Amino acid sequence: MTLKILALLLLFISAVSTSAGDTGSLQLFYCIHSEHNCVDPSAAIPSNHAKAVAVAEKALSSNDDFVGFIDARETTLQFYVDGADSVWVDMPVPERKGSYGVHINRAKALQIISRLSPPLSRYRSELHLEFKEWD
Repeated sequence: MTLKILALLLLFISAVSTSAGDTGSLQLFYCIHSEHNCVDPSAAIPSNHAKAVAVAEKALSSNDDFVGFIDARETTLQFYVDGADSVWVDMPVPERKGSYGVHINRAKALQIISRLSPPLSRYRSELHLEFKEWD
């Protein structure tokens, strides 16, 4: 009986620690031009909440910098700085030759990234992203 309780306790602790610091199976890519520090989407690295927030705080500070995430379903959600306190949230859909997107401010982008979790496709409706064909 004690062994069963111990096993359940360890399972619970593992679940809590995973949900507190892990972004699931998200991969991270970004470009911080001022630091000459870029990770291409094709070479995306595993992420966790701490790493995602740390990179986002740097990447969402200067024009043309960005941070993005890819989930296990190959859905991409990226955040691109395109003006003073303006971040373009973008979910590309290559097969439709366009993207779902919306402009938000930096604080909201950082808030979203701090709680980001798969599947990323759910953010299309949560953030009210609108589809636009690529030019």
